[in-house]
Amino acid sequence: HYSKKRLLDELEQVIWHVNPRNLDIDQIVSMCHREGMYEAMMYVWNKSMHDYVSPVVEMLKVVRSVLRDEANSDNQQNVHNRQHSEKLFDYLKLILTGKSFPEGSTILASDEASDARSAVYSFVFSGRCVVWPPVGGKLVLTADDDEGFSEPTYPYLRLLLRFNTKKFLE
Repeated sequence: HYSKKRLLDELEQVIWHVNPRNLDIDQIVSMCHREGMYEAMMYVWNKSMHDYVSPVVEMLKVVRSVLRDEANSDNQQNVHNRQHSEKLFDYLKLILTGKSFPEGSTILASDEASDARSAVYSFVFSGRCVVWPPVGGKLVLTADDDEGFSEPTYPYLRLLLRFNTKKFLE
């Protein structure tokens, strides 16, 4: 209903105030991705499935798209997409400090915070491309096939640094 009426800010607020376990996760994640509601998408993955890497994987796809679009043209939509993509850095900052996204409160269980940090660190600082999800997933690539480049070492780290070095190092 909210999506059809283009009330996306209100829809995002509703998602944040409803226990994601009571929602159709596939439908919500698909809609969030389609509508560019990346914060809500990250929240749903974290709260419903305790999955802290899938939001990074999805956002890396968006980052790749932004970098590709910026290389091909310069328009207002690219600026908007870049601003949305940079939310990944806020996400990383909170998860890697043991806080929940987007509110920044402490993740309830210290074991969960440690597991989240470990999973995200392992993924971002992986020396080569990995398959995600681990069971039945696909190889997460950072180079486009048509570029003719092979994947570099530390592909996810390099992509994030190329996208915005300053924000990554904050």
